[in-house]
Amino acid sequence: MAQTLTRKARENNYAVTGSLHVVSPVSAADSERYSGLLSVSDREALDNEQRDVRVWDPSVDTAARYVKYATSASNEKSESVSVHARRQALDRRLRRRFKALLSNHGLAPPIQAYERWLFNARASATAKQRKDPLLPFNIHAEPGLVADLFRADLADKEAKNVVRMLGKEATACVQELLDLKAKESVSDGEDVVITMHQYSVDVSCGKYAFCKLSLAHYEKLQMLYARYSGKKLENEDGDNSHFSRALMALLLRYQSMLGHGFQAAMSNVSFNVLNREFGVDFECFASPLNSRWGRHCSAFTDTDGVFGSLGDFFSFKPHEGSFEVNPPFVRPIMEKAAEHVEYLLARAEAAKKALSFVVVLPAWEECTSWTLLKESKWLQAMTVLPGGDHGFIDGAQHQRQDRYRPSPYPTAIYFLQTSLAEARWPVTEKKIALLRYAMILSMPTKAEADRRMRAGRGFGDLDGGGGVYKGKKKSKRGHEEVGQDGKELDRKRVHADMNDDVDEAY
Repeated sequence: MAQTLTRKARENNYAVTGSLHVVSPVSAADSERYSGLLSVSDREALDNEQRDVRVWDPSVDTAARYVKYATSASNEKSESVSVHARRQALDRRLRRRFKALLSNHGLAPPIQAYERWLFNARASATAKQRKDPLLPFNIHAEPGLVADLFRADLADKEAKNVVRMLGKEATACVQELLDLKAKESVSDGEDVVITMHQYSVDVSCGKYAFCKLSLAHYEKLQMLYARYSGKKLENEDGDNSHFSRALMALLLRYQSMLGHGFQAAMSNVSFNVLNREFGVDFECFASPLNSRWGRHCSAFTDTDGVFGSLGDFFSFKPHEGSFEVNPPFVRPIMEKAAEHVEYLLARAEAAKKALSFVVVLPAWEECTSWTLLKESKWLQAMTVLPGGDHGFIDGAQHQRQDRYRPSPYPTAIYFLQTSLAEARWPVTEKKIALLRYAMILSMPTKAEADRRMRAGRGFGDLDGGGGVYKGKKKSKRGHEEVGQDGKELDRKRVHADMNDDVDEAY
């Protein structure tokens, strides 16, 4: 029988987070030196830009310039909404299974371990194992999760057994989805219903598929769909079912991902500096929900393509341009991203093209990505910001009132360029100082930080980002209060799952 876990056991990973990473020391003298390069007017200009709370900048459209470099398939078959909803339900089942397997050993899942498992399995999957865009298939011995469980004081043999059983369960879930897709067409299932409120939008389908996003993000996704899908938002009869189903699929996919710390983005003012000073106009790791500009690379072409994604970064092969690379802080993905950047730069230099990357990673010295980029022949400059004094935009910004989250670790920023890019977008200490100050401005206020901790979203930061959307508070009758008009929506099971997510965002 599963043991009842104590609060201390539930938070077992907090005790070992200090041993997870070797962080780079940050020189106070360096911080002061960069700060001294900025004039009062420089600071005031960025202070004013920080007041920009738009969820994206539609004026930067790189479609014509970069779409030719996308090599990942953008014609993947669309899935019915019922398949997307079933995948989310199966993902929740896997999370509960993971939790139960560890509770038999008196442990709770380490923070973000489940999400790291998804990312790691996706990064290492062979062509035959890529049967599902989210869930692992026939990956029964993922070493990253074994290492996470070993650090949480589970014996190596027991850790491998837990991972093997979880992988077996995941494979069965994927097979269930494959069988379901074989039986259904894209148009199968109930219609998607969009309910508008003053500041938010509810998107639902049937009894159990329900998502919420801000009005600003809904309007952004409408514009992205109209710009990149090749379809109109509505046909001549006023039918918008194509858009509403694409929206539902997108929201369900990212709601399943959880681990919003892995999806954090640089702030508006930081992107403004990157664009103005370094020519950056494209994100190599983003999503339609958090992208700053129109075109971007993202993990899921099947759901994201109609909203501007050009596919995953590892299939994206530009010869020229200036790009921001801010991958999920998961070691295999960071290392793979660093290797791809190196490959692209060597290729562009041989072709005599101007190619530039600004790479944003945690300053974890034990990671291969740290060494690879720090010792790169293409490195023009590198700077490290202290942990706790700069921030990012939360990965769940489309659902939350408060946008910013602090960075618990030092952040390393690498500037890598070909020789022609060095001349076209020169990296100077003044420009680096502007970017550093922009990131320092991107911290939550004290009130925002207090709300985050009260909502239980603060602890996950200790392990590189965590916390999930809790949903609105339930009324005494067990229903969720939604919208601005005080109306209640009877979705007990949906919101029970959403509350489970708080406990299961490892």
